Amino acid sequence: ARILSAATELFSEGGYEGTSTRALGAAAQANIATIAYHFGDKEGLYHAVLQRAYAGMLELEVPDALPKDASERIRRLVATVFYFARERSDEVRLMLRHVLKHGSLPNEIRASGTAQLFERLDSVRGALGLPDLSSYRMELLSLNHLIVRYAVSDLADVATLTGDLDPTEAVVRHLGDVAVQLLGA
Repeated sequence: ARILSAATELFSEGGYEGTSTRALGAAAQANIATIAYHFGDKEGLYHAVLQRAYAGMLELEVPDALPKDASERIRRLVATVFYFARERSDEVRLMLRHVLKHGSLPNEIRASGTAQLFERLDSVRGALGLPDLSSYRMELLSLNHLIVRYAVSDLADVATLTGDLDPTEAVVRHLGDVAVQLLGA
């Protein structure tokens, strides 16, 4: 767990190529042989970190008590997703780096997580009161991209645009507005 945690942070900051096994060992307080024993090599560790990050994203819980009003349900759920992603910004950054470099997550991660992802999406669909998410795929993808962008950003950059409003509150409000528009609530 210590090796995976240290590797998540280093890979999210420097990417695969920018992270040496020496740096991984030092950050995890483990020698390189220990890393090799548990993960085979740096690539094995990288894939284990990606799988752990993806599995962590699937742990998002949909709030039990959501407002009756459709737009308020969407706003609350989007805020929940944003705060969840923000708390896991290293994992989000790691996956984003990988997708930007390779176009998608590794096949083995997508294959093992697809069923779980659809279960999670179905719980979101139910929470939002939407009949079928397949007609909202592009909207959800756009919303996902926006949430990810803000989740990994220094919100001090946003502060110049928000006036007296707290930047985090401004982002949550903006994400809610966009989600309501995209999902037609």
